[in-house]
Amino acid sequence: AIKPDYADAYNNMGIVLKDQGKLEEAIEASNKALAIKPDYVEAVQNLMTSPYGTLDADSVNIANNFLEKFSCKIKNASKLDFLEANYLMHSNRLDLAFGKFLQANNKKLILRSKLEAMNANYRAFEKSLEKRQLELAPQNSNKLIKIFILAPPRSGKSQLETLLSKSQLVKPLSDAIKFQEDFQKIAFEQLFFLDETHLRQQGFHAITTTNPHSIFKVIDIASQIPNSFFIFINRDKYDVASEIFRTDWITGHEFAYDPSNILRLIELYKNASDAFLEKLPKNSISISFEEILYQPNDALHQIEELISIRFDLKHIDLKKSKIPLRSVFRKHFHAKFSHLESLNGSSD
Repeated sequence: AIKPDYADAYNNMGIVLKDQGKLEEAIEASNKALAIKPDYVEAVQNLMTSPYGTLDADSVNIANNFLEKFSCKIKNASKLDFLEANYLMHSNRLDLAFGKFLQANNKKLILRSKLEAMNANYRAFEKSLEKRQLELAPQNSNKLIKIFILAPPRSGKSQLETLLSKSQLVKPLSDAIKFQEDFQKIAFEQLFFLDETHLRQQGFHAITTTNPHSIFKVIDIASQIPNSFFIFINRDKYDVASEIFRTDWITGHEFAYDPSNILRLIELYKNASDAFLEKLPKNSISISFEEILYQPNDALHQIEELISIRFDLKHIDLKKSKIPLRSVFRKHFHAKFSHLESLNGSSD
């Protein structure tokens, strides 16, 4: 008999595989974890957060079994609502699912002080974009190329980083970055916790980062960090907004439970993208979510042209992603919340 603790191993395997974009293998691992331990809360949550259209009837039935027999194990009412919403989504009961996502988000407690601080940070950043001169640190051929992938959550940042990481020349760092209060003369080692010279000796030519806090330091990064390049991902704002809204975030992301704040964040990234593409065109680029999913070679070619290196990926089969381009709840979110854009001062 398989030992019960193997359920943890399968669940962890599913998480890693999903992060790598191997959705079929990730789903299989989650199903194995639940076959061993049918009341495994984290495993059923991981299974139900799979992209819409990727689960078969057996997987959906596993979730239904959990909800019928073990839902009492989830004490947090909002988390239970998110799980039920995802189950309804995978059962193709989309109107009911969106209503349940609304219910789940309404139960999230957001401190007003955090929202006020967040909005003050947004305003300060946009003021800097308008008033400060965007400058670049001198290029240095002995230093690594730093690729900052910038976009709201659920825009395709991890998909693009995974694509770039297929090259042996690229070291993906994901969120592993720490910003100091004083950004003047900051060293690579302080920012990324790695030795730049050692990475070069290992054969790396570039690093990538998707850290969400980079956007608020991007002006200082450009002026202080040599060989910095900025890739803004462009995805339809209602696709992004609805995908953010239907996500049960583990920590942080206070903006994510309020539709107005979600749209405000998307607007901030758009303003930053416009400013960098206009003022630093040689070091900035915008790539669409569609290109990342369905024309990965074209996306890579654009980045190669930007940073002037070749990734040498001709031997790798870059398959089109199985992640859907459009959010299944785009129309629901637009119908319910598009009026908020006039309150934010933005428009289509």
